[in-house]
Amino acid sequence: MADGITEALGISQDFKLITGTNGHSRKLKFLITGGCGYFAFELAKSLCNLGAAVTLLDIHLPGRIEKHLSDHLKFIKGDIQDYESVYKAFHDIDCVFHAASFGMSGVDQLNKDKTERINVGGTRNVIKACQDTGITKLVYTSSYNIVFDGTPIRNGNETFSVQDTSKFVDYYSITKHEADRIVLAANGSPVEGGGILYTCSLRPAGIYGPGERRHIRRIANYIEAGFIIMKIGNAKCDWVHVNNLIQAHLLAVCALSTTSQCIAAGKGYFVSDDDPSRVFDFLKPLFNGLGYQVPRYKCPFVITYSFAFLLEILLYLVQPFLQFEPLMTRNEVLKMEFDHYHTMALARKELGYKPKKYDFADTVDLYLKERKSECPKKSDVDWIWLGTKLTFLVLLLSVLLQVCF
Repeated sequence: MADGITEALGISQDFKLITGTNGHSRKLKFLITGGCGYFAFELAKSLCNLGAAVTLLDIHLPGRIEKHLSDHLKFIKGDIQDYESVYKAFHDIDCVFHAASFGMSGVDQLNKDKTERINVGGTRNVIKACQDTGITKLVYTSSYNIVFDGTPIRNGNETFSVQDTSKFVDYYSITKHEADRIVLAANGSPVEGGGILYTCSLRPAGIYGPGERRHIRRIANYIEAGFIIMKIGNAKCDWVHVNNLIQAHLLAVCALSTTSQCIAAGKGYFVSDDDPSRVFDFLKPLFNGLGYQVPRYKCPFVITYSFAFLLEILLYLVQPFLQFEPLMTRNEVLKMEFDHYHTMALARKELGYKPKKYDFADTVDLYLKERKSECPKKSDVDWIWLGTKLTFLVLLLSVLLQVCF
C-alpha cells in the first residue's frame, strides 16, 4: 500500500484491497465506467496506489490518461449504451464503480435523448452485465440532483425523496433519479454463479479539486467575459472535494462486504465536505484570482429564471444550426437561488466517512497557474462572442417581459 494514501484520503491505515482464500491472496479487480472522467480517473489512481487492479471503461482515451496505463491500470474502449461491449468488459471483475453519466451542466442538460440513453439505459446495461458475469458489488455515483426540485433543503437526510419528477426542470435530474432508483432496486438480485448483487448509491454535491476543469473553466470564462455582474442567487449549499468523494467510494466497497454485514446494501448516501457555504462566498477565491470582485448586488430571481428559460428556448430553436454554452439553465438558477445542504450523519455512522477539510482557494491557485499556458483558439473566441451577443439579447428580452407584464 502506498505510503500516505490512506491518510490523504481520510481512511484508516488498515484499509486493504486484497482478498484471498486458502492462504492465497490476490489484488481486487475494479472496473470504473466513464473511467476517463475527472472524478473516475482520480478514483482509479487511488485504487492503484492502494494495491488494486483497475480497468477504465470509456468511449475514448485522452492522452493525459494514456501515459498512466500499466499492468495495474488498463483501458477498454466501450460504450455503456451498448450492452455487448459492457458485458465483455465486466468479466473477471470483483466490483464495479458506475460513474459514467451525461447532461450534468450547460447545454448538455437540454439533450433529452442522449441523457436518457446514457443515464438510464446505460445503467440498466451495467446492472444486467453485473448479474450476467457474476459481479457481486456495484457502487453507483449518483447526485444531489435526485432530491432537489427547487424546494429548499436544509440539513436534509436520506429519508427525503422526490416522488413527482415532473417538478424537475432538467433531464439530468430526472434520469439520475431513475438510475439511482433502479440501482438500489437491483440490490439482492441473483447473479451468475449463484451469488448475490449488493448495490449502493453515493450522491455527491458539486465536485472540486486539483485538475477539475469542466466547471471551474466555465465559471472563469463567464467571469472574464463580464457575464457575472450581479449575484445569481446566493444559496447555501454543499461541495465535495475529490479526495473526500474517493474516500466515500472506497468505504462503500467495504460496507458492501460480508465483514461489515453488507450494511450499505440497497442504500443511498449523500456525500459532501460537510461544510455548507454560500455560493459566492465559495467562489470568491476564483473571482479574486482573476482580478475581479464578487458582485455586491443580487439579480431578482424572476429575472434570472425567466432569462434561463428564454435561453433554453433559444437553444432549442437554433440547435439545428449552431450550439453555444448558455450562461445558465433553469436548474442551475434554482441551485444558486435556494438552499440545499445535507447532514452527513448516515455516511459517518454506516460507512465510517470522515471528510477532511479542504480550501477551494488551493484548487483555484493550481488552475490559474495552468491557465496562463492556455491559449484559446480563434474559433473558440468567435463562438464565445456569438454566445455573448445572444445571451445579452435574451437578457434584455427577459427584462422587457418582466417590465411589460
